[in-house]
Amino acid sequence: MLVYINRKQVTDSKPKDEYVYRMNMGIKDAVKEGVPQEYVDQTMRPFIPYRDYDEVREVAEQQVLSLEDER
Repeated sequence: MLVYINRKQVTDSKPKDEYVYRMNMGIKDAVKEGVPQEYVDQTMRPFIPYRDYDEVREVAEQQVLSLEDER
C-alpha cells in the first residue's frame, strides 16, 4: 500500500504519468486478488485513469532506479 497525506495541498490535481502507471499496476494486482472491479471503478478510476503503455513504464522505472526526488 502507498499512502501519502499532505494536509497543506488539499486541492484536486492531476497525478503524474509515472504515478498513474504504478497505480494501474497496483489496481491490476488488487483485482486479481479479489478486489471488486465495481469498487475500483467507483473509488479509484475517477482519479487514476486506465493506462497501460510502455513509455510511461520506462519513465517510472528510470525514476525508481535513479531515486529521483521531484520536490
